[in-house]
Amino acid sequence: MRIALVSANERTRNGELRAAQELAGRSVLEWQVDLALKLSCERVICLCMTPASELIIAQQQRVEGAGASFHALRNHLQLTNLVRDEDQLFVQLDGLIIDQDALDEDLEPAGELQNTIFELSADHPLSTGYPSDFQRIDKETHWGGVAVLPGDSAVALKEMPDDADAVSVLLRVGLQSRVPRENVPVSLLENNQWILASDSESLELRGKALMEANLPHANWAGPGSAIATSIIRLTPGRWFGAGSEISAGLGIAGLVIAAGLAGIGYDAAAIALASMSAFAAALSNGSAKLRSGVSAQTGVKTSMGWMTPMHIALVCLVLVIANLKPDDWQVSVSIPLFAIGLSYLAGDEKRKGLRPFWRDTTLHLAFFAVCTAFGHLQTALLAFSLVALLQLLLRAPTK
Repeated sequence: MRIALVSANERTRNGELRAAQELAGRSVLEWQVDLALKLSCERVICLCMTPASELIIAQQQRVEGAGASFHALRNHLQLTNLVRDEDQLFVQLDGLIIDQDALDEDLEPAGELQNTIFELSADHPLSTGYPSDFQRIDKETHWGGVAVLPGDSAVALKEMPDDADAVSVLLRVGLQSRVPRENVPVSLLENNQWILASDSESLELRGKALMEANLPHANWAGPGSAIATSIIRLTPGRWFGAGSEISAGLGIAGLVIAAGLAGIGYDAAAIALASMSAFAAALSNGSAKLRSGVSAQTGVKTSMGWMTPMHIALVCLVLVIANLKPDDWQVSVSIPLFAIGLSYLAGDEKRKGLRPFWRDTTLHLAFFAVCTAFGHLQTALLAFSLVALLQLLLRAPTK
């Protein structure tokens, strides 16, 4: 069995718990648990003084929800009862955050994680700045904060006093057992992908890098989407819970209500509400991309896959009802479908220049709402469709 050992005891220089520090809206402990789950650890053990804290309980729920077991321990004496000789211990330093893909090269083809002690040079800023955390191995090197050790290393803990540092003991036993040592990749150290939560500047830089990697830049050719992206960038912490699902639900509910309003004759109000609902959907899409990019453990891609097709279908329904004319229903039903369909084709990935505009449903519906208020919805839909079709024709490949 592969077992992850994490801790939530150390504090920053300001007296705050390292494990509770946030990176991109998520706690350090959550990042460490994510890495353990990514490496298929079947059991997560957390050394902490307050097992009943909100931070610990939240991670216990996440781990158990993923089908693994979670144990919050006050000292190392209980640890020896949970680790067998044939197990493998994946140890992370309290407060350390490393890139989710940092250990991929250490995975053998069969998915086995090689026993390894990662190390840093003695003159590295982490070694010199935090010598009690990144402990000295020899004259030239310090521990890098991550180790994969055989389970029998835990046997030595039985003879240690109650106040012994479990991680330090495990590391020393691993070194005595000649577990292979490996340098922390320089690329990770130079790109803020191997950082300690005591360093707030590195956390901030890493957070910005994650945002850049997982959220598109606000492109004001599509102002609705750009505003949604800007909001997510400014408030990342609000979107790692159920933010995406709540926004998606509000968007769908708003479109259903809009369809009802259109059905009783309030066409302009219905399309205006649909525009606001499309903005909620943009928030949901953006935050879902952020969550799925930052953590492979959120499952957000699967849970949110239904939203886009349902959103498109309901937008079409609202426009069809608002534009419906009983004496010419074939045309009045077809035109909104052409408008939405052509806009999505015009915003295809191959045509990135104007993609933000053609995929900005919030903007389109706001425009249609204004035209509806003046009694020109069908004219606006026709003009919109023709412009989209013209762009497609102009961009068509020539022989």
